[in-house]
Amino acid sequence: MHSTNNLNPTPSQITEYFGDCVSLFPIDKQFNDISVGLYLKESTYTIWSFSHLPKTSSRILSICEQFEKLLGLKLLENSSNQLFFECGSNHVQPLKFLFAQVVSKPSDYKFSDNQIQIKDSKSPFQITVENINNAYHVNLNSDDTKAKIRLRMINAGFVKYGGLHLDENNSLSFSCGKNHDKLIKMLLPYSRNLTSIEAMLEAESQRGQMTTSTLGFSQT
Repeated sequence: MHSTNNLNPTPSQITEYFGDCVSLFPIDKQFNDISVGLYLKESTYTIWSFSHLPKTSSRILSICEQFEKLLGLKLLENSSNQLFFECGSNHVQPLKFLFAQVVSKPSDYKFSDNQIQIKDSKSPFQITVENINNAYHVNLNSDDTKAKIRLRMINAGFVKYGGLHLDENNSLSFSCGKNHDKLIKMLLPYSRNLTSIEAMLEAESQRGQMTTSTLGFSQT
């Protein structure tokens, strides 16, 4: 089942076909305020909407292409709405968080450069993340006390939202041990600001409860 057109599946059929709902985006401002869900069955992610609006399938494909470009997943052969990680892991935790961030971005959004860096929102420091043999190290351009405190908070953000493991040497890694620079790039702006992101997630949760029906999806 790869198209949303001319189909009227029930929510229970969708979970049977595509697995558990990992995350939902209740109001897609990039496309007629439809709701979009991310499902996972075994190692395959499916992006689905109950919307019957024209060009919904094209919008779903556009989101999948964003998943490839921004998160590093791959489309299944001959599919327009199913993806997987080549590393073999599912990385549910970062995708559960980043799904909304990807859907909300315009289709022409792209990373500004190849480096993983950003200005800290809570201090004058520049944050840089280095990949050393698929282990990620967060660096700030200072070693004073405030920088050390910020480093702990940023690492905690990567653990919370990205599901990364943090060892005693302040080295972060994904469970698969593979390169996921794109996930790190997408997580970095949010990992630097735990408090604000918690407030944002709570607001999104409330919107979802108020605007979606069964399983959190509108059937526009």
